[in-house]
Amino acid sequence: FRSIKYDGDHKLDSQETLKGMKDAQIYTLAVMDMDGDGQMEFIGLNADSHLQVWDPTGKSLWSGDEALGGTNDAIGQGFDEWAWEQPRSRVPLNSRLIVMDVDRDGVDEVLAVKNIPTLGTAGKYIKNLKLYDKAELKAFKIKGTSLVPAWTSKEIDRSISDIQTNGRTLFLAKQKVDINNFSKGTGGIAWFD
Repeated sequence: FRSIKYDGDHKLDSQETLKGMKDAQIYTLAVMDMDGDGQMEFIGLNADSHLQVWDPTGKSLWSGDEALGGTNDAIGQGFDEWAWEQPRSRVPLNSRLIVMDVDRDGVDEVLAVKNIPTLGTAGKYIKNLKLYDKAELKAFKIKGTSLVPAWTSKEIDRSISDIQTNGRTLFLAKQKVDINNFSKGTGGIAWFD
C-alpha cells in the first residue's frame, strides 16, 4: 500500500509505502479522522479478517478479536498447473465497511458484514472451501482510535456480498448459494431507509 498525495495543481506531491498495511484487505478499507486530531485513520479487515485501525503511516492502532467478513467472492492467486504441489491461494473479496450514522445520534458508526458459513467450521479446515449462506450486520461505535461493538442484526437468510449507502439509505447486495450446483445461485438487493 502507498499513501499518495497531490498538490493543488493535481501533481504528485509525495508518496509513502505503508509497510504496516501489507495484509489489509484493500476493498474493505474506509478512511476517516476517528479521533478528531486532523489525521485520517484507515479502518479495514486485516489478513485474518479482523477489524483493524491503522494510522496514516500504516502503524496498527487497534485490532478486534472477532473474525468478520466471509465471502463467496474470491480470486485464486498463484500457479495451479501442478495444483497438488502448489495449491492456489484464495484471495477473498470481502464486503466494504461503511461509515454512517445508523442510529441518528449525530455520531458515525462503522458497519461490517459477518457472513455465516453453510458448512459450519469446515471452511477452517478445508482452505479453499468457503460457502456462506447467512449473514449478520454488525455496528461498532467509534471511541478514539478503537471500535466498540454496538449491535448485531438478526440473522439474514442470505450472505451479503456488498453494502453501500446513498444518503441515509443502506443497500445490501445479498447472495444465496445453491449447494447442489456450485455454478448457480440467486441474489438480491435490499435497502433500508
